[in-house]
Amino acid sequence: LLIRRVVKTILRYVRANNVSIDVEFPIVLFGGIVRLPLIGTFDIESIWDVLRDRIYGLKINGKWTIIDCGANMGISTRIYALQNRYGHVIAIEPNSEILPKLIRNTNDLKNVTILPIAVAPKSGYVELYVAKDHVASSLVKDYAKHKGRGVVKVHRVNALTLNDVLKILHISYVDLLLLDVEGLANDVLLASYELLSKGVIKLVKVDLADYDNPHDIHDLIVILMRAGYEVSIIENTLYARKNNTIIMIMLGALSGLCIDFVVNKVLPSNRLY
Repeated sequence: LLIRRVVKTILRYVRANNVSIDVEFPIVLFGGIVRLPLIGTFDIESIWDVLRDRIYGLKINGKWTIIDCGANMGISTRIYALQNRYGHVIAIEPNSEILPKLIRNTNDLKNVTILPIAVAPKSGYVELYVAKDHVASSLVKDYAKHKGRGVVKVHRVNALTLNDVLKILHISYVDLLLLDVEGLANDVLLASYELLSKGVIKLVKVDLADYDNPHDIHDLIVILMRAGYEVSIIENTLYARKNNTIIMIMLGALSGLCIDFVVNKVLPSNRLY
C-alpha cells in the first residue's frame, strides 16, 4: 500500500509538471517478462488489475479467447497473454501514437493480434480526441477534455462494433471481454446486447474509473443483469459472469427491472436509454 501511494504521488507530480521520462524496467509475471515504464506513462492499475482478478477468483485456463478493448500500450494485454499461452488475445487500440508501444510490448507473443481500430456503438469513421493524458483519449470529446486534462490532437479513425469485430476475426465465443473504452462502455454494451443475451461472451470486465455519475453505473449493471449476468464489483472494477441457466437469466432480468424501478421511479435519474 505504501509503495502504491509513493508511485501515485510520483505520477501526480510527473503529470502536473508535464515531465516525460520513458525508462523501462522488466519484471517477471506468469513465467514471462513484462516491461513496464518506470514513470511518465506507467499504468499502475494494470498490476493491481491482476490482484483484483485473484480476489474475484478469475482463473484463465490458458486456452481462452480474450478481447482487450482499449489496450493502450499493452501492459494488461501482455499480462493476460502470458497466462493464456494456448489461447488468443485480441488487443484493440485506435491511438496511432500509442500503437508503437503496444507493438513493442507484445511483438514476441504469438498469441496476440493487434487491431488498430476503435470499438464503438456503430461502425464507420469517427473522431478520436487525443488527450494530454493519453490514457484518457476518447471518442467522446467532453470525456477527453475532462478526464485527460484537455485535447491536444484529433485523429480520424476506423471504428467497428463488437459484433463486427467478431465477424471479421471469425470468433464465435469470447471467454473474457476487457472493456476500457473511455466513456462509451454502456453504449458499446447496448449495441452488443444480442451477443450478451445469447451468451457469446462469458465474462465482462469493465473499468469503473471512467464513471463519474452513479446513475451510469446503475445503467451498466441493469444492461448486464437483464442479459443474464451475475455482477460483482471489486474496488473500481466490475466483473460480470454469464449464467446460462434459464432460471438465473430470468432472475437477472427481474433484478435488472427492480433496480431500474427503484432508481428511476423512487430516485431521480438521467437515463442512457
